[in-house]
Amino acid sequence: MDKKLISFDIWDTIIKRRCHPEEIKLFTARYIWLKYNNQIKEKYKDIYQILIKRDNIEADFCKEKEEKGLDGEYRILDVFNELQKCIFINEQENIDISKEWVRIEIEQEKAVS
Repeated sequence: MDKKLISFDIWDTIIKRRCHPEEIKLFTARYIWLKYNNQIKEKYKDIYQILIKRDNIEADFCKEKEEKGLDGEYRILDVFNELQKCIFINEQENIDISKEWVRIEIEQEKAVS
């Protein structure tokens, strides 16, 4: 039997934040910029450019799902994997930073909830 993990986006439906949802994404972009600045392409050495790139990736994933007749939901790990590929100068071989970014974002979600 295949095991599947199901997750639910509960913020702003069951749990309320004390900030706008984009502040969480901005926090994560700032974390990425501060920790990985020397590995980031020049174009993305601005937290707002990282945020915009993430938003674009999310929109593309949502559109792809909807075009397939699905609900438009996507996995945050997939978003962070794609973001990592797009903003870093060199591909990070054998390093999956996306799980770290998910952990950081969840910690911030908890802190402002």
